[in-house]
Amino acid sequence: MRDPNDAVALLQQPLAARHMMKQLGWNANMTHRPVLWLHLPKAGGDVMCKLAKENSEVLMWSTNQRTCNWEPYDDLRTSASARRMPDCTNRRQAWMASAFSWTQIERPFAPQDFCGEQFLYATALR
Repeated sequence: MRDPNDAVALLQQPLAARHMMKQLGWNANMTHRPVLWLHLPKAGGDVMCKLAKENSEVLMWSTNQRTCNWEPYDDLRTSASARRMPDCTNRRQAWMASAFSWTQIERPFAPQDFCGEQFLYATALR
């Protein structure tokens, strides 16, 4: 039996993020599909990221904590350096690995970004 206080041991277990969330007392059983927020510049995306964190939404481990963008893929400033953009399979694998409930795309939305029923999609226009 592994020590639940040993972070390395927790990370080595299957679906480690969900297990770690449970060990820390976080809600590992989300009540909604992960939200993929389309972050349009100057349309409140940073505010939505802040509100998501204040409402205990879980961000992906490799996410920029200020913008909630999955770097380097979904950030306007770093996406050009990405060798390959994620498709629906990659996004689902990332969700299974990190159990995130909120992420944002702040770059032009591409056809491979729409994954149908796997995610909830939202944006704001002002």
